[in-house]
Amino acid sequence: MLHTEKEIDELRRLLGRLPVYLANAWRDLGNGTGYFGDGSAAENGIRSNTNVAFAIAALLKHADGCGLSDFDRHTLSRRLNDLVRYLVNSHVSREGQCADGNQWGLGWQTSWWATKLALAAEIAVDEIGEKEFEAVRDIIAQEADRHLERLIPTGLMEDTKAEETAWDAEAIAAAIVLNPESERVLIWRKRLVEFAINTFSRPSDRNNKQEIDGTVVSEALKSCNIHEDGSLENHGAAHFCYVASPLLSKAWCAYALESKGLTVPQALNFNVQHVWNFTEPTFLENRFAYIGGQDWARYTYGEYFIVPALLFLASIGCGHRTGSIFQRRVRLLRAEAEASDDGSFFGARFTKGHYDGQLAKYETDCFACMALALEMLDTCQYQLGPLEFDVPSKTHISPESLTCYSRQDSFFFSFSWRTVHQEVPNIVFVPHSDDSLADWHAGNLIGSIWLPRQRIKWIGVKAMETSPAGLYIEGQHALRSEKGQTIAEHKLSIRLTNDLLRVSSCYVARSSIKAVLATGIDWSIPNDVFNGNTRSYFFEEADGSDESYISSANGTRPWPARRDVLSRVKKKFRIDGNLQSFNASRWLNIDNKMGVISLNKDSFALRRFQYKASAWNSLNVEKIENPPHRWHFNVPPGTVLVKSDLAIHLGDHMMTRNLAQSLAT
Repeated sequence: MLHTEKEIDELRRLLGRLPVYLANAWRDLGNGTGYFGDGSAAENGIRSNTNVAFAIAALLKHADGCGLSDFDRHTLSRRLNDLVRYLVNSHVSREGQCADGNQWGLGWQTSWWATKLALAAEIAVDEIGEKEFEAVRDIIAQEADRHLERLIPTGLMEDTKAEETAWDAEAIAAAIVLNPESERVLIWRKRLVEFAINTFSRPSDRNNKQEIDGTVVSEALKSCNIHEDGSLENHGAAHFCYVASPLLSKAWCAYALESKGLTVPQALNFNVQHVWNFTEPTFLENRFAYIGGQDWARYTYGEYFIVPALLFLASIGCGHRTGSIFQRRVRLLRAEAEASDDGSFFGARFTKGHYDGQLAKYETDCFACMALALEMLDTCQYQLGPLEFDVPSKTHISPESLTCYSRQDSFFFSFSWRTVHQEVPNIVFVPHSDDSLADWHAGNLIGSIWLPRQRIKWIGVKAMETSPAGLYIEGQHALRSEKGQTIAEHKLSIRLTNDLLRVSSCYVARSSIKAVLATGIDWSIPNDVFNGNTRSYFFEEADGSDESYISSANGTRPWPARRDVLSRVKKKFRIDGNLQSFNASRWLNIDNKMGVISLNKDSFALRRFQYKASAWNSLNVEKIENPPHRWHFNVPPGTVLVKSDLAIHLGDHMMTRNLAQSLAT
């Protein structure tokens, strides 16, 4: 199905918020230059401002459709000129400086930034004039030339270099576009093909004799950046942001070339299908799953990077749901943006009047992605792909990335032996029709232990297997100190059959321990705008009757500055909130959708927070505990530190109650 004017209008409305957003923190330097928010030479400054440059250029190009007033057009045109001069003058090839006294360029990630500047200049050459366009043309040529002799990086376990290789390719594609008459075009194009092949390189590709764009794959291969099954890792675990980011870079490359009628190398498509085959089933109702956890602000990077990437995927025939996923992602971004009166996307939820640093990067990245998607749809006539939302069932085990997932008619389950930056496993089990219940957190539905001033290495046996009856996961780990001493042992058993999940997790001390913090199931439950800020918990009273507890998301009071160690530990492990105990109940149901049953007869507790207890203060999260967090002191060997034995299922609270009675007998 072709894209419709409705999708273009959605993107126009979102991009049309830019003048209001920029007015919050525009810095006019009074010398014909200016910038937005952070003017430093580092990532938060230059990346944010090149994003702004491209978004302004696209908005001016589509001004009529976006409903810009004459005043806004004039203001944006002046700001684009001021910003381009600021970015050009502060590049290392010039003599100017950024606001922090430094220069930017020819370094890590600068190819990514320079590409946005280059394509902004290409779109708005009539706005900025030939002199500044020539300066930008020279800058992007230098950024591309840097990669002609540079070694292509490689990274597989825990730290893929797929995204870095892909964003470097962007500068090469942009250099070709801005310098079509250069004698280096053939050299750049050959290098673009090599970078494209190495972005999603697999172990087996070292023997791949296929010829793509005149280049033999095995001869171009210098790296190994994805696993054989299409999974990849960054920040120590499988991480969706680092799938979306290289796909976005491929979209920038394809758009840059296609917008000028140039041939797009087939190498950009290399192994994309393998990566997408692994990733597509992890799209739930409105967003993608983060199987190995997420350390960036919730629902940002990957979830908007993927929007223009979906158009690229549709253009090369990948996936069956690109159009539907595109619509759902844009719709959710629009719904959240409409709650913010400062022109931002995420201001009402967590950026809250901050227009510099990392928070501004989230916002400006999103504006640039919406601008790119609009350009791809409207200018390059990309197609969305099918709009049907068929949900194929799929169970996949990835021994390479130590993950597995199962998407069925009614639920999504995922498991990872590692969570970002940590060797602690995590589980998510939710109805895929309600992804507002999903949050990835170390020890989620499993539990974990923490020893003060002790770094633990996990050594053990991991097993994952499927059968007609379901999915089985087992593991036994020795938790060792840096000196090799076994401190504790962890035994884990997971059974997923139909829509019932059984989890048994037990930590036992194997050495004398002075102090240890043990967590039970530690189930993170978001309670934010995406579910109406209210959760209903059903449980059983001592007399056997049913009861309910309504939990509304608290405010966003910032965490008070405290210096004592205990307070810092409480914040780190989120055990400082108000505790709501369900002492008599061995079962708990959430929103009449998800039930959990304690098979070892421990009661449940709900921990609530006076602040947004997720990364970057981006989401209100509550935690179900069974048993509640506890400290152990002077622990002898053989002590059970924490044990969880649970049954989790989909269904209303009466089903949970009946199942609890059935399992008890």
